[in-house]
Amino acid sequence: FLNIDYEIDTTSDNSIDGGGFYNFNGSKSLRSQRQTYYYLDSIPQYSDLIIDTTRDKTDANSMFGHLGADYTKKFDNNGHNLRVSFNSRISHNYNEEWYNRFYTTYHDLDENRYMLTDQNSYNVSFSARYNRPYSQNGELSYGLSAEHQGTNNKYDRYNDENGTVIDSLRAYHFKGTESKFNADVNWTHRWGGFTLSTGLGGGLDRTYYDYISTMPFADDSTLYFLTIRPSIHLTYRTQNMHNFKINYSMKMSHPGETQISSYRRYGENSYSTGNPNGLKNGFTHNM
Repeated sequence: FLNIDYEIDTTSDNSIDGGGFYNFNGSKSLRSQRQTYYYLDSIPQYSDLIIDTTRDKTDANSMFGHLGADYTKKFDNNGHNLRVSFNSRISHNYNEEWYNRFYTTYHDLDENRYMLTDQNSYNVSFSARYNRPYSQNGELSYGLSAEHQGTNNKYDRYNDENGTVIDSLRAYHFKGTESKFNADVNWTHRWGGFTLSTGLGGGLDRTYYDYISTMPFADDSTLYFLTIRPSIHLTYRTQNMHNFKINYSMKMSHPGETQISSYRRYGENSYSTGNPNGLKNGFTHNM
């Protein structure tokens, strides 16, 4: 990593920081598990299931990098200032796994699977905050922020150890992006020992996802969410420096694509899916 701070003059300074890493991991793990299944009376046979799971990451690697910059401008020494920030990151993860199941009675149910995961993501964000005192007892603060992130993940699943027979039930390709734009205004004022701080923020989020699969339940959609964030804080400080505070804030959050999409993500013995018709924004009240 590298960080550079530069003071342009007594009222302006900026900083730039960047860094990253590369990681290679070679490891092997083995888990042996035995289960006995008893069938209906019409099928008196039973079968022992020996789950022999080997997760081999001999070709696993990951990379991460980030770059950011901050600029601060002071218009006076009383809190009148402007700060602008930029941040970005990129990451990559690659992993191989082998999964095996062997039955003692029904050998036609034996399974040999090979799974390849390739995950890539990036994020870019920008923010600005302007603070302006209008007197010795009061200040207004304005903020703007924008963020965009993207994901491109491939989950290749095969029903053999050599990666030739595709497992169409579990293999899929996910592409997704999310863009956010937020603005807020905050007001602070003091009357003797009382300090009142109020804020109101709002934003628009755009979410796009695309589950690409050979199965008929592939799904893609674009969704928009409006969010608001009100808050109020009241503080009273006595001459003996005792503080009394009462705070309230509300936060809205929208469900993610795994909670909304109707695409079925299959595991070994079960699957999960979202609820595109019933899920809406969530509210969190803090008092």
